[in-house]
Amino acid sequence: MSIQKYIQVTDENIPPKVIGQFIKYANTLSFREGEILSENSEVQTNKSVRDVGVFPLSKYTKELTLTHWNNLMEYIFKKNFKEYVKVYPEASYRTLTEISLLKYQDKGFYKYHVDHDAKIPRTFSCVILLNNDYKGGELCFWDTFAKEEIKISTSPGRVILWPSNFIFPHKINPVIEGTRYSVVLWAL
Repeated sequence: MSIQKYIQVTDENIPPKVIGQFIKYANTLSFREGEILSENSEVQTNKSVRDVGVFPLSKYTKELTLTHWNNLMEYIFKKNFKEYVKVYPEASYRTLTEISLLKYQDKGFYKYHVDHDAKIPRTFSCVILLNNDYKGGELCFWDTFAKEEIKISTSPGRVILWPSNFIFPHKINPVIEGTRYSVVLWAL
């Protein structure tokens, strides 16, 4: 058994011109430090575990540009989830809980972790890659069955969708050069 068959990777989800506009918009934003859940399930920042800038996207704002980007990312998730359900008809989720724009700069990373926790019980995770003009920063999964790392290559507009549970530990390798932009979505 391998977890790889449950990790859906699709390309050509966003035209390059749209990605360029989104990154241009991202460069105007003030990102906050990324948080983690500690061992006792407290939310905290810890740059030795996760070093990334986070900007929450929301449709509940007066800023129409922010609402636009939120709605586009939500649409892309739903489109890709419909494809996932064609292969795994029992897969389901109730609602999207969070959509965030991530900015990994020089040496930015996130150590192995899973997205589901008793305090935040996520069902599905999704990453939308926005650019590839950086080095490092690969999304990697640890396959505990095959005892090997699965490295997802970088491609603008690529969508990676997978169950959030304990079987799918994943990380972001350190960015060696440039800035990595991506969007992360979680569903309950």
